[in-house]
Amino acid sequence: MKKLLLIGLLSYIGSTGAYYSYPNVSAKVTHYVCDGLSVETTSEPGKLYLQVSHYTYVLLLKRSDRGALYQNDVLSFVDHGDTATLNINKRVRHCDKQTL
Repeated sequence: MKKLLLIGLLSYIGSTGAYYSYPNVSAKVTHYVCDGLSVETTSEPGKLYLQVSHYTYVLLLKRSDRGALYQNDVLSFVDHGDTATLNINKRVRHCDKQTL
């Protein structure tokens, strides 16, 4: 009985730790194609997690009159609704939202 209780407790702690380690695990993933490049995004208030070629970048929300602008030191992403603009090292890519 003690072993069963211990196993149940460890599995609960393990799953809770994994959720808080990766806050965007349960978030909605949005898929884009940016001039042939596959991009996935998830967000939380003030942040956008952008995955390109198995790398995930964290971008912060900035003020903009062009749409929702997220950026970091390397890239920026402007969400216009069904379209977006991705700027990687000053190379601009036009993105279309994909429905799966």
